[in-house]
Amino acid sequence: MHQPGSSFKPYVLTAAFEQGILPTAIYSGVQGVIPDPRCMTNGQPWVVTNAEGTSLGSMNLYDATAYSVNAVFARLILDVGPENVVAVAHEMGITTPLPAVCALATGSVGISPLDQASGYQTLADGGIHCKPFAVAEVLRGDQILYRQRPDCQQVVPAPIANLVNDLLKGPVTYGTAASVFSSGWGKWPIRGKTGTAQDNTEVWFAGYTPQVVTAVWVGSQGRPYPLADYWGYDVFGATVAAPIWKAFMLNVLQGYPAERFPAAGLTTVPNVIGKPLAEARQLIRGAHLQTAAQVVPSYLPAGTVVTQLPSAGTQVVPTQVVTVSVSNGVAPIVTLPDVVGSTLSSANGALGAIHVFVTVVDQAVKQSAKSGIVLSMSPVAGTKVKEGSSVTLVVGVGPKPSPSPAPSPSPSPSPGNGKGHGGGGGGNTALAFVSRAVP
Repeated sequence: MHQPGSSFKPYVLTAAFEQGILPTAIYSGVQGVIPDPRCMTNGQPWVVTNAEGTSLGSMNLYDATAYSVNAVFARLILDVGPENVVAVAHEMGITTPLPAVCALATGSVGISPLDQASGYQTLADGGIHCKPFAVAEVLRGDQILYRQRPDCQQVVPAPIANLVNDLLKGPVTYGTAASVFSSGWGKWPIRGKTGTAQDNTEVWFAGYTPQVVTAVWVGSQGRPYPLADYWGYDVFGATVAAPIWKAFMLNVLQGYPAERFPAAGLTTVPNVIGKPLAEARQLIRGAHLQTAAQVVPSYLPAGTVVTQLPSAGTQVVPTQVVTVSVSNGVAPIVTLPDVVGSTLSSANGALGAIHVFVTVVDQAVKQSAKSGIVLSMSPVAGTKVKEGSSVTLVVGVGPKPSPSPAPSPSPSPSPGNGKGHGGGGGGNTALAFVSRAVP
């Protein structure tokens, strides 16, 4: 078992996206003490450093993955929960027992290179994990003595796997391993992640096309020592492991077509309020989301969606749950709030919040301060009515201001001499009149 370093971060990302954390979420890249008590060891807090040894600013998960910012992932795993990362990693192919500790965010728990390739295979295969095997079939002449039956199952929703794949494009295009693949690489789209264990004792690069997955580990067997003792300087996943991966895969991929990864991204929550539940489910499913429904009292026809969460137009991770409240067709009783003395806008807001309709009656007032103010309401405040009932508000309308006199037309200057035309035509004058709408 070898510490995978940052090459373990895709498992943290997968668990985060399954819980609805967005890849656009912003986290601090400042290194130092993480004071959360869940991360303490022997009474001491967890101290996180970035690979460069410097603090970085706030960033989203795209950039934090590309540049492998430990401080961001240290904070991310607190939102995800280490226990959830353990569950996801095991589902994806890691067979090593993993403790639910914060240090999983920086890959401080050892795994095997075979498990790493197995876990990344799940991402390459759209969330389908297949247990590794060594022998595909045994033949005697043309007779098949044994044929391995692949043991595969969907362990990560495909949209989530595709989203993680999208983030793993960053390290090989503009992040930690970009210099390795900026020249001399072939036609194949790839995804991957570098990893460097503490004290530079072991380095990794795990990556894949949609057809082939390879994990490269470089280090010493037994008691690991800093690789600088061998090379004479610090080495990282990008400087040692990634070039090995590149040289190997350039040979392996010969004859394979350049296959694109499926499109990935966030999805938009549709507007389902006011729609029948069956139609709402169809719209939500069409956005690659799931539905959870609860029945609530409402004046709307039974089976109609009353509320939804998240709200329409929200950008979310695919497969997330949209919770809808569905009317039972029985209007609840509500108590009218006192809106006399409020502006019409405030009154509409207060009454709309309890699903009461408003009818407005204008009443002329002499005082401009009462214009737009609710003078009375019927039924009166405190009355209990059914949701969906109507309330009449009498609203003051002040006297209209006298219009300003229109300006006199000015003569247009004559071309060239600055003087007005004599006798006949004057210049064209446009007048605009704006009327104020009365509530």
